[in-house]
Formats: sequence, structure tokens, C-alpha cells
Amino acid sequence: MVLCWWVSYMAGCSIDVQLYIVLALSILITLGLYNFMEWHIRHKTQFVRLLHRIGYRTHLNRTGIFFWLQKKMDRI
Repeated sequence: MVLCWWVSYMAGCSIDVQLYIVLALSILITLGLYNFMEWHIRHKTQFVRLLHRIGYRTHLNRTGIFFWLQKKMDRI
């Protein structure tokens, strides 16, 4: 996105044209990512399983050490 804006800036495009380029590109990227993820979720691919595992491992649960730390912080 930034690269396309920079190229349009270096090409001497007006600020209006730069805005239209960035808006069009952001819409295309959003729609593309939405369809990409929708397809992967619908077909339950390894990519979705990988994202699920990463999300599960990085999620902070309110159990164990985090619950203990919260109790300690509440006392302070």
C-alpha cells in the first residue's frame, strides 16, 4: 500500500490521484483478504489450523500464573 502511494508520489501524481489510488488499493486488498480467508475457513485448510494453534498458544487465559498475578496486582 505504502509502496504504491510512494510510486504515485514519485511519478508526480496530484494529491487527489494519490488519494484515489490508495482508496482503490485498500478496497481491493480488503476484499482479496476477505475472500482468501473465507475460502480457507470454509475448506478447513492447514493454514486455518496453523492460525488457530498460534491464537490458542498466545491467548492469555485467566488461570494459573496470570490469575495469581492478577490477585497480587489487585492487592497493591
